Amino acid sequence: MVIGVGAAKEELRTIFERQGLDRRLHMIGTLDRKELVDACHAMDIFAFASKSETQGIVLIEAMAAGGPVVALDAPGAADVVEDGVNGRLLREEDPQAFADALASLASLSPTQRDRIKQAARRTAGRFSIQRSTEQLLDVYDRMCREEALERPIDPAPWGALLEQVKTEWELVANIAGAAAAALHSPQISTQP
Repeated sequence: MVIGVGAAKEELRTIFERQGLDRRLHMIGTLDRKELVDACHAMDIFAFASKSETQGIVLIEAMAAGGPVVALDAPGAADVVEDGVNGRLLREEDPQAFADALASLASLSPTQRDRIKQAARRTAGRFSIQRSTEQLLDVYDRMCREEALERPIDPAPWGALLEQVKTEWELVANIAGAAAAALHSPQISTQP
């Protein structure tokens, strides 16, 4: 199942056709929030080969649904994926290593699979709205204490810092919202 759209769509389709696997390829395009949550719950493993996910949001969404992740070491992914704990984080772009990582997760025993799914959900929980808000308030509190200790204050750097905090808050809010949606959606049973 391929979620999203991109320039590699036709190339990916061609690769699957050459291997005789085109019947197993499902390109479902862009999904709304509920459909995305349902898709994440339907996955056994979330494969992510992009190096452009700067916030790790899609990885957190997959983990909130209990999906272990195989991802390339890149900004966002490196902040979320703990190699061997909640998925696999690959240091180099090597197709065989990526395939091996997918196969290793697919071959886990039920006990090992449960352990990695629980770790994935714990990781997603670190980005909950409540936790993210507490972290932001802690940063704000530390800034206020430092401001009181360092008078007089040059207002110029504080404007830049305020913009940085605002940007970080928006990123945290996006991640928290996505994780909350995935954590609070009903789980789809994969049992017959």
